[in-house]
Amino acid sequence: MTGVIGGGLKYTLSKRWGVRVDMRDHINRDVVRTTVTAVPTAASSGEGALTLGFSSGQFLVFSASRGVTSTLSASVHDFQTFAGTAIVNQVDASAGLFWRF
Repeated sequence: MTGVIGGGLKYTLSKRWGVRVDMRDHINRDVVRTTVTAVPTAASSGEGALTLGFSSGQFLVFSASRGVTSTLSASVHDFQTFAGTAIVNQVDASAGLFWRF
């Protein structure tokens, strides 16, 4: 559901010419949701592992080897990474010159 508010002005420059300005605001709720589903598998070729250490004492391990477990090996189903909770405003403005004949 979207609410629309707006208005406009028309100004006559002469008997035949004028200027018109309109502005509208479309208001609605942000209902965007982003989810992730992933089922990682081990690579069939390639050996070795890359380990990254962080100052917090945690490690991130990328591995294609069956002997070294990757920290990215857990399955994730419908994990919500983003949920919009705000009001969205979309403002449209237009202006034009008109001529009466």
